[in-house]
Amino acid sequence: MYDDSEVTCLLVSLWLEEHQDLEFSGCAYDRDSALVGLRVVEPDVVILDGAAHNAAPLRPADVAEAAPGAATIVYSGHPPAYIRRFAPGATDYVLKTGSEAGLVEALRRLAPR
Repeated sequence: MYDDSEVTCLLVSLWLEEHQDLEFSGCAYDRDSALVGLRVVEPDVVILDGAAHNAAPLRPADVAEAAPGAATIVYSGHPPAYIRRFAPGATDYVLKTGSEAGLVEALRRLAPR
């Protein structure tokens, strides 16, 4: 996961602990660390903050280059129609609602079984 908010990363990691079929591999708070982590971990699905205000952006195209084959979910507080213009090319767009349901559903749909 790439997000400039430690709170959001912690919350998502806690949500995913409750789901035995999903694994949270970690969170990067800056672009350089995220790119290194993607190459090392080789994730199936990457969650990106759609508008990291305190960090350089990491876009779906960056993920495709660093982790070929990984699906990308842009997880943002902005409506998907809006964020698609700023982060084109993601596999899915999920609105941050304070609930885990939308994110977990997208992860299950995109993760290989």
